[in-house]
Amino acid sequence: MSFHTHKPSHPQINLLGSYSRTLLIFILSMPLLLYGVFKGSQYFTRAAPKESYSLVQTNLEKVSVQVDEDVRTRVNSQSIQTQSATEVLIYLQKPPVNQQLSGKKRLAQKSERSRFILLLQTQTDQIQQKVLAGFKQSIQQGHITVVKKYYVDNILLATIDSQGLSVLEKAPGVRKILLNKRMSLPPLETTSETTEWNLSKIAADRVWSELNITGEGVTVANIDSGVQWDHPALKNAYRGWNGTQATHD
Repeated sequence: MSFHTHKPSHPQINLLGSYSRTLLIFILSMPLLLYGVFKGSQYFTRAAPKESYSLVQTNLEKVSVQVDEDVRTRVNSQSIQTQSATEVLIYLQKPPVNQQLSGKKRLAQKSERSRFILLLQTQTDQIQQKVLAGFKQSIQQGHITVVKKYYVDNILLATIDSQGLSVLEKAPGVRKILLNKRMSLPPLETTSETTEWNLSKIAADRVWSELNITGEGVTVANIDSGVQWDHPALKNAYRGWNGTQATHD
C-alpha cells in the first residue's frame, strides 16, 4: 500500500503580492480622484446660489428733489422768527440691491436674506457717505445737522435751516425732503359707566354679569415691540410695579 500526498490543482495565492498591487493602484489613481473632487466642488459652487447680489460702486444721481410744502413753510417762518431748526426726513437714492429685488415677493432662503440685509446696509452706507461728503461744509457751518441714519429706505433724519434746504435741493443723491411731523393723541377720557358697543357685540358684558368672570388676576403677556408699562391705565396692574419701584425680570 502506498500513500501519495495530495496536491491542489490550483496555484496558491500570494496574499502579500495582492495587497501590494491594490495599494499601488490606489496611489496611482489618487491624482485622478482629487482632480474629480476639485472639479465637482467648482461645479456645485457655481450652481448653488440661485440669486446673486453684488457690491457695486454707486454713482449718485441728480434728480429734481421733491420738497414738502410744510418744509418750505416751516423753514421760511424759521428764518423770519429765528425759531429752532426744522426737523426733516431726507430720502436718498435707493441702493442697487433694492432694484435687484424688485418684483420678488420674498427671499426664500435664510442665507439669502442675511446676504441681502448685509448688502443693503453696506450699499446704503456707501450712498449716505457720498451724499454727506457733498454738503460737508454746510454740516460744519451748522446749516444741516444729521440726527440719525436709516438703512431700510435710505433716509437721514436731520435738522436744517433755509440755507441747508437750498443746498439739499441741489445735492446729487437726494430724492425728496419731508417734514418730520409729530403726531399727538387726544387726552385720555375717563371711562364711562356704560358698556362700549364693541364689548356688547362680543357679549363681554354678559360674561361679566351672568358668569361673574371679569379677568381679574389674569396675567397678560406681550411679545411684540413692547408695552408702556407706566401708562396710567396699566401701571397699577403691572406685575413689576410694587408701588415704589419697578423690576422687569
